[in-house]
Amino acid sequence: MFGKIIKISIISIIALIIVVGGTIGGIYYYGVRQNKAIEVIGKVELAPADAKLGQIVTAAILLKCPWHRKPLEAVAQIAKGASLLNAPEISRQSIGWGYNIWKVSTGFKAYRTGNIPAGKIDVSYNRYDDKTTDLSKMFIIPPFKCAPLHLGKTQKIVIADAIEPGKIISNKKMYIIIAVLTLLIIAAVILFAIRRYKKVKAIILPSWAVALNDLHSLRSNIKSGNITLNLGFISLTDIVRGYLEKRFKLPASKQTTEEFLEGINQKSGPLPKVQRPFLKEFMQAAELVKFAKLPPDENTLNQALGKAETLVNETRPEDTDGGAK
Repeated sequence: MFGKIIKISIISIIALIIVVGGTIGGIYYYGVRQNKAIEVIGKVELAPADAKLGQIVTAAILLKCPWHRKPLEAVAQIAKGASLLNAPEISRQSIGWGYNIWKVSTGFKAYRTGNIPAGKIDVSYNRYDDKTTDLSKMFIIPPFKCAPLHLGKTQKIVIADAIEPGKIISNKKMYIIIAVLTLLIIAAVILFAIRRYKKVKAIILPSWAVALNDLHSLRSNIKSGNITLNLGFISLTDIVRGYLEKRFKLPASKQTTEEFLEGINQKSGPLPKVQRPFLKEFMQAAELVKFAKLPPDENTLNQALGKAETLVNETRPEDTDGGAK
């Protein structure tokens, strides 16, 4: 009798496991067939919103992904005036019925006060099929204003081993000392600037120099494996578009690929005719990788990099000493 009860219990447990496992598997399979789009929860949030000079700021975005989808890699670009602390981090925040909430975040510091322009985070995902077009999503890191640091009323400056125990500089004296030191520093800076005014000339890199530097950096990152081939194609597209936009004053970043190529191929287009076939071929190849899920090829990407460098070199002005364009 006891043996029969054990046997029935084991069979019941196995049946329950099969039913539960089958239910979960069926739900997962149904989700894969449905292949719902990835949802963006809100916008990129900055914490803290009111940043101080040298303070760590975190930019984060939440993504609602079906169980079979997840963010695989992220690349962040921060604007001038701030520097990244590390590569973006991807972490799962919660698990729901048929979906996961993922968080993509990156940290940076502002090294100057005032307005810091917007940056961006590019995110790629783990799987795609014919129903999916979101090979990569770009999220804007909002601009923010960086404020200077200020000493609070309760903070006091104490020089180690120079003040006897029990003696503390008053707030009034502390402010006077700070003011005097500040004035001395300002005077020294002004004097230095006056002496060096005629000798120092601000160096502004022209658009073609910036583009060549970016292409060289991209080639190094691809060779070292720091970025995937997918992101390599996307980054190369951004570099070429950005260069042509600055060099020829084109609205490249605001146009679709079709609109962009149509404007370039007009008779009055600024791009030399010899470069137009490469640009069309390259942009269309990038579109296939980005939207048609064509597997990226390293050799094709390296060839495109070389042609992009040729494009930049052949479209730079003959007189490159005349300033940036």
